[in-house]
Amino acid sequence: MILLALILAAGSQLTLFDEVVRLPRSQWRAINVTLKQRPARVESRFQVVRGNAALRAVLMSRDDVERFRRGEEFRILAATDAGREGKLSYIVSRPDDYMVLLENTSPRSAMAQFHVGVEFNEYTSFEPRTVPPERRAAIIGVSLLVFAVIGGWSGALLLRASRRQRTQPLPPPFF
Repeated sequence: MILLALILAAGSQLTLFDEVVRLPRSQWRAINVTLKQRPARVESRFQVVRGNAALRAVLMSRDDVERFRRGEEFRILAATDAGREGKLSYIVSRPDDYMVLLENTSPRSAMAQFHVGVEFNEYTSFEPRTVPPERRAAIIGVSLLVFAVIGGWSGALLLRASRRQRTQPLPPPFF
């Protein structure tokens, strides 16, 4: 029972792809990652098992992959350096269709062990966000106003107490 609770608390890892792939020179292979629910961490790793080629893993939205195919401007969410092995980990906070590409950046073909997985865990997939600038200004303004009111009220109480003490005669000194 305790073991089951620990497994559930650790989150759930879902393997989407784990195979050896052949990549001809200057080609790539894409794996679909569809996230329609809560935030998740997309993880990918690769290792060249045959050939002397440099590969890299790239995470992009499906729309950006389509722009990439058409030769238009696109955006990369995360990427590894080109090499014989690499590991990619990225927190996806917006539900959408994504793709992990394994790209052969060298003029030689290669075979590589390619793994793509998704981890659903509320602790590891949490991405902190900042408050928008207009709301931030409102929070700062209200905080300063509250501070000024409390400071003014405290100052008025101290001033009144010091005036009251000045009007009362001092006790005679003890010699």
